[in-house]
Amino acid sequence: MGQTKHGDVDVDVPGIDADSAFAVTFKHDDEKLEENAPACVQCALLYTTSAGERRIRVLTLGLQTTSSMASLYRYTELDALMSIVMRKAVSECAGGGKTLHQVRQSIEAATVAMLHTYRRVCASSTAAGQLILPESLKLLPLYALSLTKNALLRAGTDVRADERSALMAAACRMPLTCSVAFVYPRLFALHSLPAEVGSFDAEGTPYLPPALPLALEKLSQEGAFLLDDSVSLYVWVGRGVSPQFVEAVLGVRTLDGVDCSRLRLYPGDDPLSLRVNQLMNAVRSQRPQLLQSVRVVAPKDPLEGRFLSMLTEDRAQHYMSYVEFLCHIHRQIQAKFQ
Repeated sequence: MGQTKHGDVDVDVPGIDADSAFAVTFKHDDEKLEENAPACVQCALLYTTSAGERRIRVLTLGLQTTSSMASLYRYTELDALMSIVMRKAVSECAGGGKTLHQVRQSIEAATVAMLHTYRRVCASSTAAGQLILPESLKLLPLYALSLTKNALLRAGTDVRADERSALMAAACRMPLTCSVAFVYPRLFALHSLPAEVGSFDAEGTPYLPPALPLALEKLSQEGAFLLDDSVSLYVWVGRGVSPQFVEAVLGVRTLDGVDCSRLRLYPGDDPLSLRVNQLMNAVRSQRPQLLQSVRVVAPKDPLEGRFLSMLTEDRAQHYMSYVEFLCHIHRQIQAKFQ
């Protein structure tokens, strides 16, 4: 995170690489912008290379102005929006003087405000019993709920202070491709992978199987699942998974009495092992700047609680389920119209 003095427009950053990302919000206070006229945003980065050379890079972005709120919502980029929300939450925790509970409440309030404005200004249907979501923001409540359950902001003692601080530092510089899965992790079934998993198309994009919703009902005791949160990779193995899968993928005959923290993926030539390792390599190839360790988790393992806490669509001890959160958001939007 950059450092700046009060009243200064320059931001000092101690180190930057190709995978660092900045999040900036703009507020226009001067003369009125003309409808549909182009507006340009420009920034300059003065830096020193590893070879000691001083260089400057100028970036210019052209935007089209509009007074139509419908257009604004239609072209909203949810992933970028959530990256801004996440970084703002970290800033409020680190230097804003807010408690974790207050930050979680501010995320909820921002979600309500955005959806309330859409319904008030843009929505053609005003059915009282319906939660109206713009197409571009249909996953906003799900992402907002997941962010409040993230280890960044989650209440409880399972997240140590030093771990939370490390996650906050990582969140402040995450590129967009990482922050999406950090807010809402990806869940893949390992026991039913197609043969083409991990192969690359003409554009170099790896083929990945469809991701599953983050809900306990999607887990099967007869299967194994990979969860990717952009920081670590978790492999959850059910009690009833076949011995062939355990031996081929983990290199042991049984998980009974085995310390899962010592297990690693076995790079064998068995088709099961090949497909699992191909998927793992494909996921890692999307984030070459990170060294994502693989943590094997079995039922009753000490890490299982951490794994289950990332199934954010379920109800937790102090948190609502996704369905409950949708109803809660809807009630707050309705209250604003009264």
